[in-house]
Amino acid sequence: MEPPFRIGEAQVLLGPEGTAPGKGACGMEPPFHIGEAQVLLGAGGHRPGEGHVEWSLHSASAGRMFSSDPRPPPGTAGGEVHAMTDRDCVELLQWAAPRLRLRWEGFRRVRGQVCKRLGRRLKALGLSSAAEYRTRLEADPSEWDVLDSFCRVTISRFYRDHRVFDVLRDDLLPALLEQSRARGEHRFRVWSAGCASGEEPYTVSVLFQMGLQPRFPEAKLDLVATDADEALLERARRGCYPRGALRELPPEWAAAAFPEPGPEPCLAPRFREGLTFLRQDLRTELQDGPFHLVLCRNVAFTYFAPPLQREVLPKLVARLVPDGLLVIGGHESLPEHDTDLERAAGPLPVFRRRRS
Repeated sequence: MEPPFRIGEAQVLLGPEGTAPGKGACGMEPPFHIGEAQVLLGAGGHRPGEGHVEWSLHSASAGRMFSSDPRPPPGTAGGEVHAMTDRDCVELLQWAAPRLRLRWEGFRRVRGQVCKRLGRRLKALGLSSAAEYRTRLEADPSEWDVLDSFCRVTISRFYRDHRVFDVLRDDLLPALLEQSRARGEHRFRVWSAGCASGEEPYTVSVLFQMGLQPRFPEAKLDLVATDADEALLERARRGCYPRGALRELPPEWAAAAFPEPGPEPCLAPRFREGLTFLRQDLRTELQDGPFHLVLCRNVAFTYFAPPLQREVLPKLVARLVPDGLLVIGGHESLPEHDTDLERAAGPLPVFRRRRS
């Protein structure tokens, strides 16, 4: 093809013999992506060795960009591609979130993940705009379940918010274990609510075995981890993670917990002992308790609508033993609550249930 030519909705302007004027007339250094096509240019804008442009198409739909087939691809109208803009996505989330008992503000900084899923959904349904998807939601109640599943943001890693886990290991959990020892209790009960793909509950297991059991050999961990997304729970049960997810674990703990070589090692069997993964939506169902430690981080107090937060908090507190601990996310705050909770670690997001 002779330049200029189009890829999807983008026009690519190349100089003589395929060179890219300046930065490719679009202000980017190669390689760069246009739609679903990757443009690979060598020095001076040439493909290495030939002085032309190389296209790497990453999906079957991208191949249609160069097709002579006059039919528009799925999700288009009249041959024109309609992508969901950020503004479209924001407006849709602002309208839909309250109907799911969620709050739009929780998605503000992480909406990219949700918007990408919505864009793919529109293509799958053959819809050309967010407005058409809203019409679909109003006409098809089952589509709300699909949208709800898109609103589960999955950003996690081991030992996330390391200062929280440090104070749990060094101060707070030893105090609780001393109390349990004095009462002759051996089971230490933990609930990870909204566990996603398992990084948090497995962090607790590694911390318990490596950091606490040497001092409390009689203690046994009994940990239940819940999430609303079965696909995430399957990943958690598999227990294999890219090494980047382990970077905040203390190195000696990472070596013991993930002894396998390779880019995606699996958790050693002994750190899976005492853990149970269950599907459960925190909006409608909670574990029975009582628990010594409940972790509810970056779920209820980020994404739930304020009235729902006020419903969930006292139920979480009721599931704590006296002096039991509730941990929330580092950027979260609790809704207005009674005096049953007090801060347990200064400014860190750890709260203790007061004794009545």
